[in-house]
Amino acid sequence: MVAVKSVNLRSSSTARRRRGWLLALSLAAVSLTSCGSLAARAQPVATALQPISDGWSFPNFPSEALPEYNFDEIDMVAMFGSESEICVNGVDDPCVLTAEAAAWAQMINQARASGHCQGLAVVAARRFNEALSPQTATLKLATSEVRLVTRAFALQFVPEAQQEVAESLSLSLKEKIDILSKSFESGLVKHTVGLYTASAGHTVTPFALEYPDDSTARIKLRQRRPRQFFFLVMR
Repeated sequence: MVAVKSVNLRSSSTARRRRGWLLALSLAAVSLTSCGSLAARAQPVATALQPISDGWSFPNFPSEALPEYNFDEIDMVAMFGSESEICVNGVDDPCVLTAEAAAWAQMINQARASGHCQGLAVVAARRFNEALSPQTATLKLATSEVRLVTRAFALQFVPEAQQEVAESLSLSLKEKIDILSKSFESGLVKHTVGLYTASAGHTVTPFALEYPDDSTARIKLRQRRPRQFFFLVMR
């Protein structure tokens, strides 16, 4: 199953609605299917994203690659503020996480044990869209970058993101392709692509569309291996 997910969900947009969702510690399984045919387009459409310069120089990495870092109260406060749902008594210096917030942070650390593909895809897209310097390919696997990537990774577990995935999985293939096409026509990478099975998922950064025939769309995706890309063929 394929989902198209926004890269623009920010932690600040969820702050006012966070009460209660910290107890929802897992992403619900979604088994919706897509249907429908693809409409032919005369011309391919692409952004200016280049995997060599706009991709990461290192591959998707497990949490053990940087064992000195854990998703913690610093990240929770940066993402959601220091109100009483996050920090005991709303005190942020120092912040002692509430039981619910600490459990949510621990869930994130467990989830990132096998990789950070969602965070890598989202941060790479945002950096390209905002033309940030230095280029993404020059960044090293260091705590400062891992914090940004992990925060973007963590956002997939908030209800707004889960709802977006569920809604996207219910779209037809044509509708998903149209979303990407409109995004690329703007010159921006506004969405990532989530690839899901019953037991696993992977997120990649799309940056171009090709139409080899009237019933096929071929999406160029930035590969999790350094600075490479591959094709996802949808019929």
